[in-house]
Amino acid sequence: MAARYSGEVLSEAGITMDDVLEAVNSGSDTKRWKDLADEMYAGRDGYLANVDYLMKRLLLDRGDATVLSLHFTGMGPEAISRKLGLEEDEVSRAFDRIMKAYSDSDILVDDTVFTIDPMKFY
Repeated sequence: MAARYSGEVLSEAGITMDDVLEAVNSGSDTKRWKDLADEMYAGRDGYLANVDYLMKRLLLDRGDATVLSLHFTGMGPEAISRKLGLEEDEVSRAFDRIMKAYSDSDILVDDTVFTIDPMKFY
């Protein structure tokens, strides 16, 4: 899903998709792409650090806390479904339980506000 908007991100950086393809095919940016891939691989399970806290804070089970933690990394339901090997309707039901947990905890959720690190507000 994130790749769908990569053109917009590249455009903001003054780079076109053709620039990227040329750099990859020529090998001129090999180190930069390898560094990026290494960074992404190293952080691939970083979301797990928040699962136990979310379980305690919102009284969620491990599965729902994992869904919420992944959502906080920027993943939408489709990506979460693929990452966890769940059907999309299972993820949708998890979000329903998460929203109920927020409500039961008297926490107001405002999805119009974006933050890079939502966990800092807990």
